This record gives sequence, C-alpha cells and structure tokens, in this order.
Amino acid sequence: MKTVGDIFIEADEDHIHLNTGKSAEVKLVYVHEGVRPVSKGRTELVNPRYFVSVDNEADDLWADVADYLYSTYRCSQAAIHISGDGASWIKGGLNFFPKASYHLDKFHVFKSVTGASFGNKRLRNDILAALYAKDFDTIRGLYQNAYQSKQKLSDRKTVSEGLFYLENNFDEIDLTPAHSCAAEGHVSHVLSARLSSRPMGWSIEGAGRIANLRAFYFNGGEFRNLVRRKNTKKEPVQYSMRVHENYRPSNINPLSARVVGLDGITDGFSAILRSILKRK
Repeated sequence: MKTVGDIFIEADEDHIHLNTGKSAEVKLVYVHEGVRPVSKGRTELVNPRYFVSVDNEADDLWADVADYLYSTYRCSQAAIHISGDGASWIKGGLNFFPKASYHLDKFHVFKSVTGASFGNKRLRNDILAALYAKDFDTIRGLYQNAYQSKQKLSDRKTVSEGLFYLENNFDEIDLTPAHSCAAEGHVSHVLSARLSSRPMGWSIEGAGRIANLRAFYFNGGEFRNLVRRKNTKKEPVQYSMRVHENYRPSNINPLSARVVGLDGITDGFSAILRSILKRK
C-alpha cells in the first residue's frame, strides 16, 4: 500500500432528465493525491480515481470509495479531505472516514455570495472579506441589510437562503489556497458532457451504464478489453457491469455487444466507443 501525506475526496452530482418525465441525480466521487502543474496555467490531478452511482442511496458508492482507499493507501497515516457543496449525501462520506475533515466547495460559496449580492460588488467583497476573517456576526449583519433593502419577496428569499447556506456550513468554509475543489468542472467533463448537455431522456439503467462507462474510461480503462466481437448470428446483447475494483475484463464473454445511446453523439469519448464496437 502507498503512503501519502494527503488524500483528497471531492464529490458532486449531475442532474439528468428521465424518459418518465421525472429527474434523477448521477453522483460522482473522485479521489486523488493532489494537483500538479503540467503546463503554463494548466494542472492535473495526481492519480485520480472516479466512482459513479445513479442510486438514491449513497452508502454503496461511499463503500466503493472506502474499499479502494483502504486497499490502496495507508489511510491512518494520511490527512483525508472531503470537499463538496454541502449536500447531505456528500457529508455522509464522513461516516466512512471518521477522521476526515470536510471543506465546503469554494465554487458554491462564491456562487451563493454572488447570487445574494445581486451585482453589488462592494457587498460581495465585504461578505467574502468577512468569510476570510471567519467573522460571522459581520456576515449576518450584511445579509440582514441586504434583506431589508429588497422589496420583492423572491429577492428576499434569495438573500435569506444564501445566509442559511453559509450559516449551515460556516465551520467548513476555507477560502485559503490550502483547500480547493474542482468537483463542478469534473461533473461537467465526466458526466454532463454525455448525460445532460443535450436534451435527452434516460432510463435509470441506461444512465447507469453510460455513467459507469465514463468512469471506466477516465480511470484509464481499455475498451478493447471490455468489448470483443466475433462472427456470430446472435443478436447483439446489452449488459451492465460494475466497474472499478470488482471489474475484471477476463470475466466478460466475447459476445457481440453494443452500448445503448451512442448513436448521434459526436463527443470524442463516444467516437472512440463507436469505432471499437463497429470494428470487424
């Protein structure tokens, strides 16, 4: 097992439309050892690992993350950091890593403060300065003044919800460079690019298959080992699989196979899949 100083766990979710007219969440958790520069202005995660789930309950997802971390790292010798937007399912990761520290995602902090400021840059800067200083009394006063200055009920609701959000997560807010989180961008890149950036409706099963394929790909999986074609008159079969640690390419029968939902999609990830699946 590896010994590292810090382990970072970041989480967020993508919201998708179902073919029933309802909506669902696809949860993403990824772990890494930190960030390193690769070129001017660009960085990359060190040894990232991605996990996804479309289940309403997050315990199974966190169990997968815990299995991976405890079998890969000497977690007792590392500082574990969990970051997210404050959702209860993300904070649930603390049940699996009791000694971990939780940090509220800076993106959502800035988003909340900007929304409650309604374009007032001075107010926004004053709130952020108070957050840096951990001065919640000043923050409460600024929000109360902003609330009183609004006449529309919807504007007042935005301000009060913004204060409630900061108040509920105040102890986890750290705006210093020591803690950062890019979960929003990773959700967009790993999940939204395929699942929600275009108008489409999913079944839970189909969304789960595609989400797991995305995770498999970004974990460095090789699709030529996942899908093997042979001459056969059998109809193409569909299957779902649990990737990550339980996945073993050698356990998959070499049947003709297809992946649901690739037709009409032009992003690079799906193009790779189609080229493999159509190869004779």
